[in-house]
Amino acid sequence: MRMKVRLALPLLLAIALCGCGPWIAPTPEEYAQSRQRLAEKGDTQAAFDLAKCYSGGYGVPLDFEKAEHWFQIGATTPNKKLK
Repeated sequence: MRMKVRLALPLLLAIALCGCGPWIAPTPEEYAQSRQRLAEKGDTQAAFDLAKCYSGGYGVPLDFEKAEHWFQIGATTPNKKLK
């Protein structure tokens, strides 16, 4: 058991030092921007997520008209296959 720990420790240290450690959550602005890009390409789930951002002011200014627009697209547009 002790041998496995000794072998794993340098690997874990290398991962931590190279920045490959735990993923950092995106900021609200980054999240809204990523949803915007996908929604504009036809991703209906992203359109719905973006609508929720606009309806709550999460990462974007509070805007109920834009929220309604993206909710409508998310609810009525067939999802396109993204490449």
